[in-house]
Amino acid sequence: MSVPLFAGVDNDKNFPPEIREQLAKSDELKFTIVPMSETQKDNLSEKDLWHGRVIYNLNKKAIETWNSITKTWNLSLTSNYTPPVPTPPWDRYYRLPKVVRDRLALTSDFKYMIVSMDHKTRSELTQDELWNGRVIFNTTIENHQVWNDEY
Repeated sequence: MSVPLFAGVDNDKNFPPEIREQLAKSDELKFTIVPMSETQKDNLSEKDLWHGRVIYNLNKKAIETWNSITKTWNLSLTSNYTPPVPTPPWDRYYRLPKVVRDRLALTSDFKYMIVSMDHKTRSELTQDELWNGRVIFNTTIENHQVWNDEY
């Protein structure tokens, strides 16, 4: 069964340029990146241009930002842009570095996660790193230990 589209929408579910321009003027959608041609961009009135306005230029296949101080469009991202891929924080076995594990262990989300450490590291924990019910796996004695501040 075919679902009828909004009258102004084409088969690719795109609004016509006139409707996109009107949507871009609404306060709710003012900061939406609107695709438009170079001609449409050049025909924008002064009230349609505000500092930081972002469009997707269909001719240049790039994102452009309006600078109201210099009265120019600045090319932000082109279709040739490839964002850098961050290096994952884990190793090939999906282990996080110790410093990251230690920081995570102090957060409320991971506070009760079991952290592996040797006996020397366990004995060097500060008061901030110890709380009632903290569980560690002591790799020296190969056993779980639970901190109890009542003893």
